[in-house]
Amino acid sequence: MTDHLRLPDNAHTSRPWRIHELTGDFRLEDAWALPTPGSADDFPRLVQLLASDEPSQRPFRAAGALWAIRWKVGKLLGWDRPNAGLGSRVPTLRDRLPEDLRDAPSGPDLPALPFTSLYLIDDEWAAEIANRTMHGVMHISWVPDGTGGYRGQMAVLVKPNGLPGIAYMAAIRPFRHLIVYPAMLREIERRWRSHGGCACSRRTVPVRWPCNMTFNDTVRNPASRRGKLLVRAVLTEEMKRVVLEQKLGFVATVCPDGTPNLSPKGTTTVWDDGHLVFADIRSPNTVRNLRGNPSIEINVVDPIVRKGYRFKGKAELHTGGELYEHGLRLLAARGFDACRERIKTIVLVRVDQAVALVSPAYDGGASEYEVSARWEAHAEALAKRRHEVR
Repeated sequence: MTDHLRLPDNAHTSRPWRIHELTGDFRLEDAWALPTPGSADDFPRLVQLLASDEPSQRPFRAAGALWAIRWKVGKLLGWDRPNAGLGSRVPTLRDRLPEDLRDAPSGPDLPALPFTSLYLIDDEWAAEIANRTMHGVMHISWVPDGTGGYRGQMAVLVKPNGLPGIAYMAAIRPFRHLIVYPAMLREIERRWRSHGGCACSRRTVPVRWPCNMTFNDTVRNPASRRGKLLVRAVLTEEMKRVVLEQKLGFVATVCPDGTPNLSPKGTTTVWDDGHLVFADIRSPNTVRNLRGNPSIEINVVDPIVRKGYRFKGKAELHTGGELYEHGLRLLAARGFDACRERIKTIVLVRVDQAVALVSPAYDGGASEYEVSARWEAHAEALAKRRHEVR
């Protein structure tokens, strides 16, 4: 069974992927973990596996019968005519690519499927498809697996073409989940394991990889290919989970007279493996302090579990340009109000040190369940009291 490989939507939406910049009007249809355990530099091998031009090597061949049926039905109904595809019914998403992604490799061809590559960077590959029913994107990425290794991840984003497209996507959903994806994932795993975790084969499509990029050495943003921001993988998956869930960070800076300034920031979120970010909406003192002294500490705590993290580092202030624009898009993708009229500055924080925070409530040997139950009861009592006052 492959149910354990299905991922919640936030496994894709919570990460600062470049694809978010292109697909604001698309919906996330599926997110899957790929059974491809590897090291940080194995992403090119995954791309090669998926793009193999050897029929016996193609990971999609396991679902070939269903694809064949789909093409026959599409031919009868005119779904796949030339005037229904990219550049005809809908413009290609390459028209939306920012300048740096247009300069990046577009990625390999997919001989097994009618997809067209959009871009290929250090840990992302995107390809698109369009027909009479929908405009779709397959997004392949390479993510930490939480155990010190890495694995592939696949997201499918779609923009249905009106009510017929919505009905079509709903009709095929059971077949995708019960037949197509499980068969494809089993074949990917088989091919990956047959080469000892390496997807190399006798015949693969050459992948033009940016020679100046390595995993975890540049941030995923418009400046990444220029090497403006170096990334050290300081933030663990658990740290990122806490920050993404809580959204509130308490930011400490140093005033000109040397006294501390503490300010809560409700837009605190993860930028990548080495950076946090928050927006200056009404933070004149924080921004003033950082202009004079970029030293910063951000505390993010789960108030129920009574655990969290302290993040120390240096801040950069961006009031315009590529990093500012990327910050707005990232915040919007995370559900924040990213109106540029409200957000004066994007504060990007390089995390140099991350330390766990654990409440003394655990000193007596209490379990996390016991501590959580105590503070959940406290929160419920407060909510009840507020309700009674109203």
